[in-house]
Amino acid sequence: MGNSSPAKLPPPGSEHIIAFVNYVHCLFLSCRSLTIKAGASIIKYSMKSFMKKKNTRGADTRGAERSGEQDSERVVLKPLFGIQPRVYVAVLYAAVSAGLFFFIFLYPGIFNPGAEVLFTSVPPEASVLVDGLRIGATPLRAFVPQGRHTITVRRPHFEEKKIPLIAGGRIFASRFFPKKEELHAELSLKPDEELLVEAHRDFAAWALSGEPNPLYPVPLVLTAAARDYTLADSSPDRVDKVFRMLTSAAAGVNSPANFRDFVYAALMAASEGRVLSPQSLIQASDWFLSLYGAREEVLYWLILVLPEKAREEFLSSPWTQEQLQKAPAAARERRTPPGRLDLVDGQYAALPAGSFRQGAGFPEGAFSRGSESFSESFIKRLRDAPPYSAGLVNVGAFFLSTREVTQRQYAAFLNGNPAWQPVNRAALIKQGLAEETYLASWGDSPAPPRPSEPVSEISFFAASAYCQWLGSRDGRYTFFLPSETQWEYASLFLPGENRMGLSGGGLWEWCGNWFAPADLVFPGSGDFPAVEKAVRGGAYINTEQGLGIHTRGAQPPQWCSPFTGFRVAAIEKSRGEPWPAWGKINLWKE
Repeated sequence: MGNSSPAKLPPPGSEHIIAFVNYVHCLFLSCRSLTIKAGASIIKYSMKSFMKKKNTRGADTRGAERSGEQDSERVVLKPLFGIQPRVYVAVLYAAVSAGLFFFIFLYPGIFNPGAEVLFTSVPPEASVLVDGLRIGATPLRAFVPQGRHTITVRRPHFEEKKIPLIAGGRIFASRFFPKKEELHAELSLKPDEELLVEAHRDFAAWALSGEPNPLYPVPLVLTAAARDYTLADSSPDRVDKVFRMLTSAAAGVNSPANFRDFVYAALMAASEGRVLSPQSLIQASDWFLSLYGAREEVLYWLILVLPEKAREEFLSSPWTQEQLQKAPAAARERRTPPGRLDLVDGQYAALPAGSFRQGAGFPEGAFSRGSESFSESFIKRLRDAPPYSAGLVNVGAFFLSTREVTQRQYAAFLNGNPAWQPVNRAALIKQGLAEETYLASWGDSPAPPRPSEPVSEISFFAASAYCQWLGSRDGRYTFFLPSETQWEYASLFLPGENRMGLSGGGLWEWCGNWFAPADLVFPGSGDFPAVEKAVRGGAYINTEQGLGIHTRGAQPPQWCSPFTGFRVAAIEKSRGEPWPAWGKINLWKE
């Protein structure tokens, strides 16, 4: 014993810490289910007991050294309401355990029963509404309360679908193991290819929105439409319908960003919205070859749409350099002045049928190596004004007014069609046919402020209504707004008094076709509308250096600019309609 080491004692003051922890534990268990009064009593007794430090060390020092042990302080719980501690502590433990078990395993299933439902749809990304309240988009996993519900699945351009659902539930452990159910919806396309038309319009809008950047990336609108349409449409020609839309959309491809969307959409259409197979890859490749071919005018377009690294490799190819050197330079061929014809509203030039190469061509030496022809400014020029068309363009005979429509002529139209008078400006705006600046300089009066000057501040719809009104006065001819091709073809015959090539009052002029950046290379089918109508000519506020007969512009059809007017074209009614009948409406009637 004398040789054994003395037992290690706890550090001074540690016995108080141990005692305090024990008291806090007892306080927690006691206060969980007792009243505030009983809890206060426990706290009172506990604090008194804690403050009374009883030294239980043996008085006999020799006995302590011999045993090597030290007695610790004891926590003594007193009876509560006559109940011994060993009874109420056990009851407290059991009550807390039962409460935890109830709230964790039973409470969710009793007071909030329901099921976890997996919502899916074809096509995906459809909104899901439970009893009229939107909870998300497919694919979606969400909790649905127990009972009967009406599930609504909707997506733009698809027929809305309502599905009854009886959601079940379970009581035990529903928080961890909820009842699971599934609901799948097959959506049907709305008629008239509305999905493809809207996708084409959105794609055209993004093509005119300027250079994309990381903050505003170009969305894959064509890709999504190709996937949704081929998955939802059951007709055997659904892939052909998508490719027809893409053929029209090709004229809007003018940057690497929307070129990516265009290519992805073609691959998605060939695979019918599913995984790309070797057969669908071959089908997409055949379509691309039929669209692009080996035409020389496609070369400049590739310069425009290829990513920068791919563009550099493409331009470094000897074959590419050889082909680009053959690109035609700008040329302007004058034709014999046509005859004149007086029609219902003035004098028209009788333009014969013929063909010409539309566009400005390339400046001399544009593709010389070492030049700045492939700088950003040159790429911008290609994007704004394609240099020349896909081969020779054939133009049928037509008539074109030798002057822009004047305010006096337009006032005659207003007198016969009160719905288009300035006083009804608000109604026209509500219909989307004009904007606040429609005939703003006229006030609310149908009387022209300057009768002999060209009319401006009119929308494309207003100009089209004027043309239809002329046709109602002369049944021999169909009057319409000329296309860009007709406008440019006419400039070869009519030398004009201004720098734009056609006689006029120095205004941009509405054309009948939708604007697309590359439509000279890929003429659209006309079945799918874009977002802006083409304008030609240029206004008196533009500089001499920035304009020419090949300069193109575009404006939303409802715009009413003080710098935009129009002139009228006509053909014999026996030759049929000058434009496709898609979306045609009567605009001149009251």
